[in-house]
Amino acid sequence: MLHPFASGNGIAQRVFFEQLAIHAGYLLDWRDIDPEQWVAANQSGATGDLSALNAIFAKVVSEARESE
Repeated sequence: MLHPFASGNGIAQRVFFEQLAIHAGYLLDWRDIDPEQWVAANQSGATGDLSALNAIFAKVVSEARESE
């Protein structure tokens, strides 16, 4: 699969997802996600197999706590 910006696309996706999550009341914590796992999940997702992306988001998504 052609990936013209090897790290840029993944970084842009993460920033987009983080902003989307924040505005929806969620937080994303990417610390436990291996970069190679992220790339592989996105490649699978591009061909219609979302199972790896679903597994990643199940690990990284949590509800945001309201600040007092």
